Amino acid sequence: MVGVRLDHPPRTTPVAQERPEVDGVRAFSHGRKPLMFGIFLELLLLRRPQLVQGSNEQREESLQFGLPHLNLVPWSPAPRPAASSARRAAFNGALGAASLVGFASQRDEVEVPQIGQPATRAGFVRVNGLGLAYIEAGKGPLVVVLHGFPDTAHSFEGLLGQLAREGFHAVAPFLRGYPPTELPADRDYTLRTLAGDLIGLVDALGAPKAVVVGHDWGSVIAQVAVKLQPDLFDRVVLAGFPHLRSFLTITPRQLRRSIYMAQFQIPSWPERRLPLDDFSWLTDLVRRWSPSWAFEPADLTAIKYSLSRPGRLAAALAYYRAIPGQLVRPSELRLAVAPIPVPARVIFGADDGCIGAEIFRRPMGTFAKGSDHREIAGAGHFIHRERPAWFAEQVIDFVSPTP
Repeated sequence: MVGVRLDHPPRTTPVAQERPEVDGVRAFSHGRKPLMFGIFLELLLLRRPQLVQGSNEQREESLQFGLPHLNLVPWSPAPRPAASSARRAAFNGALGAASLVGFASQRDEVEVPQIGQPATRAGFVRVNGLGLAYIEAGKGPLVVVLHGFPDTAHSFEGLLGQLAREGFHAVAPFLRGYPPTELPADRDYTLRTLAGDLIGLVDALGAPKAVVVGHDWGSVIAQVAVKLQPDLFDRVVLAGFPHLRSFLTITPRQLRRSIYMAQFQIPSWPERRLPLDDFSWLTDLVRRWSPSWAFEPADLTAIKYSLSRPGRLAAALAYYRAIPGQLVRPSELRLAVAPIPVPARVIFGADDGCIGAEIFRRPMGTFAKGSDHREIAGAGHFIHRERPAWFAEQVIDFVSPTP
């Protein structure tokens, strides 16, 4: 089998009501208090109450259904410096200087099965205080591709090759905590920090602007990043995860699908259960999320290897364990549900068992002019693996400049 050799570091849900288009943006509002996700939030908080910060009064208030004390108003990002040099100086001053020099750490070598076209290069960059690994192909305008869970950057090698042939510089980083990217010493997996990794990567690669393609957690990170630094991104493709506002308006059916997120809050249980029987729990999860995908055991080799490395499963779980503490902070919730300020394409499978297609079809959240949705029948959550040619076509069509 051909392989890529890398070094790895040791009440009732409110009904959305459409408002008239304003300045080219389709806007939606809710009938009553903004988001009904109290049951879901409480389920998470009951598992890990220590993640809730603040006084006893604040914690008690946050546990009420619907979080009535939150006043969700449209969020506006702070303006960024106009000059690219000023932008980089400000960002690097706050988060630590970015460098294209590889980070020093003990590494061990492993051959990871290739998926799709070969990634021609592998690199490391230090951003946001973290050594970030990535694979890349091509030269030209920057397209950053972000993987989700359970996945790695390797599953996008085919897309990288196709983007490269279309004249793009395609880069797929291994997300924070996924090898060979470093484990963060501060164990910070909050959305702002994850978005900071993406923003720092774009700046470190010297690109004036970028397009970002995100799947699953990658979609979540992409949404937050384009809200924080909208002038850094031309467009965004959101695959396998809808606008955060749509997801957070939870329904009983979606709550059942997302019960794994509550299970991940249980201390030590996922760390013990997931690796058993060659990660059979994970294999079953993938099968539920993509019921029509006839995957082979080799298709999950990269993610199984990744999660089997010391500390890496805990890192992947930390993304979920950081959720409760963020949802009870009004500023973070406003950021999550804020409009997406750049054109977006939302791609999803009709048979997605992770997030139901009805959530993607919901006319909620606000999208900039030029946004659209693409749905494919007979595919589930891992669209880029199940329908790689169709997925690449949708991405390239959207990110390519119009004549």
